[in-house]
Amino acid sequence: MGDAKRRKKTDPSYGRPVRGLVLTCPIEPLQNGFSIKSANLDPQDLRHALLFWDELVWPTNNLIAIGSGPEAEFLEEAGILTRPLYVFASAKNAEPLILSQLQAFKERDGAKNSTWDICQNSSILLSASADAVTDAGIQMELLNAIPVPDKDVPLNEILEFKRRRNDEFVALRGEIDNLVQCINSAGDPRAELERKITHLDMACADALKISAEWQFPVRLSSQKTTLDLKPFEIVAGGLAGYLGAAPLGLSSDVLAGVCGAAMAAKSILNIKADIGWRSLKPRATPFAYVARFNKELF
Repeated sequence: MGDAKRRKKTDPSYGRPVRGLVLTCPIEPLQNGFSIKSANLDPQDLRHALLFWDELVWPTNNLIAIGSGPEAEFLEEAGILTRPLYVFASAKNAEPLILSQLQAFKERDGAKNSTWDICQNSSILLSASADAVTDAGIQMELLNAIPVPDKDVPLNEILEFKRRRNDEFVALRGEIDNLVQCINSAGDPRAELERKITHLDMACADALKISAEWQFPVRLSSQKTTLDLKPFEIVAGGLAGYLGAAPLGLSSDVLAGVCGAAMAAKSILNIKADIGWRSLKPRATPFAYVARFNKELF
């Protein structure tokens, strides 16, 4: 077997542009600054990131030293996670962690043959940046729609599952990525929004269905994505017409069949105004993600 065929068989991201995510450990916004909630990556956030992104970056800095820990070291050895060092003259409380994450993202934003996103455990952290512009973006929140391995699931199990069934999660991420772009270029934006919501619902349902194959605990998650409106003139001009919540019936039906405890969970796409990003290079995909994890499905 040639090298290309071997890599295609073992690497689920081979042959397509790399999708990368810049992480940080949990940080809590305070009235006069920020506080570090944990001196490590959140294990549930890490599993969410590993499932949907190809490469991960967790920056470090010269002012607050945080070691990798066993799970991060495992991903470093696997070539999935890197930890670049950033140097600052001074900063208060948790600011070095936030500044190094933003710097890592800016360096990778617009990189050739890759798309990089930023993940923070609270959207408040991103909105506190000088680059944030109020109401210059749009937020799409998928409520109770995305299955994610539980925080105790071994990382190698997730990588093996991803090697076998990555297509469904790539399809789901693709529906999230191109929703606004398709609306912006459509002759009938309202009809296109309804069509894309249907496609997104089907992609969520497919991901939920294959979660039944997993031989490990699964949690139901909600995901917020933030897009900058600079590339989307039509959507930006009629933003009020796109705001609101839409139920995802197919995803809810699948949830009801997966587990009785999940029957009360309603899958919803919620769209509202959000921050834009002043220095962001023009892009059609979300640039920021926040995930929230709910009860265990099974």
